[in-house]
Amino acid sequence: YITGTDNGQMQYGQRNIDGHWYMFDTYNGAMKTGFVTIPSQNKIVYYSEDKAKLGQMQYGKQNIDGHWYLFNNVDGAMYKGWLMSGNDWYYYNQQNGQLQTGSAVINGVGYNFDGNGKQILNYSIDYRYALPAGKGDDETAANNYLILHDVGVESGAATNARYFHDTVDTNEAYVTFVVGDGGKVYQVGRPGQVSWGAGRVANHNAPVQIELGRTYNSGQFWQDYVTYVRVARDMAGKYGIPLTLDAGGAGTRGIKSHYWVTKNIWGDHVDPYGYLSRFGVTQAKLAHDLLYGV
Repeated sequence: YITGTDNGQMQYGQRNIDGHWYMFDTYNGAMKTGFVTIPSQNKIVYYSEDKAKLGQMQYGKQNIDGHWYLFNNVDGAMYKGWLMSGNDWYYYNQQNGQLQTGSAVINGVGYNFDGNGKQILNYSIDYRYALPAGKGDDETAANNYLILHDVGVESGAATNARYFHDTVDTNEAYVTFVVGDGGKVYQVGRPGQVSWGAGRVANHNAPVQIELGRTYNSGQFWQDYVTYVRVARDMAGKYGIPLTLDAGGAGTRGIKSHYWVTKNIWGDHVDPYGYLSRFGVTQAKLAHDLLYGV
């Protein structure tokens, strides 16, 4: 029990004492420790069980009973879900808030994490053509669509990524990732941001858009295709986007081809199916591979 007032009156509920937040039982005034759910503020917080700071609300990254958690630096709310730190991804379990290590299936996609919680990608990203801060769009997209393209001309991934990077101010077109050149991935826009690849409405509803570079070499195509699917599944899982391809109309969330965008929202592009058919990949095969992996 802590009174915390000059007149000795017992305290109840949340109280700030000497710059630290505490929680006292609303019935008997007992100081709370450990994880506490505050329904009125829709958050879970942690009051220290350590004697040196007993009962004080905790902030930032905390190791509690051998598990890492993250609490908001302003209001102490426990973080849950995916977190992008620099170019690395981490996942705090949606049920208990614990930092994920090892392997896990999240939103229907299998993921692997190292001992520090950093995601181990099943592809590698080249950042040489990534747009610098202040370039491109600064708005956050709604998590409704992941849009699949091909580059539309007979050229590879690096060439197109460089073009997007160099002409963003004049051509006003770019996507999040360009895949190709033997399974390589070039990042241009930042995941989560609006990119400029499929018209205003689609762009504002797509946190990730992916272009596929072209080739006539079968071996290279299949390297590119496998990576294309891997990036799409990875990003769809992170943004909670269904793994269904071209399902429904404009109100239906999921992975979408640019052709679907043309039919249901706006535009005249029909990619990527024409290019994929060069190597026998049908819409049905792409749909299967996005749903189950390759």
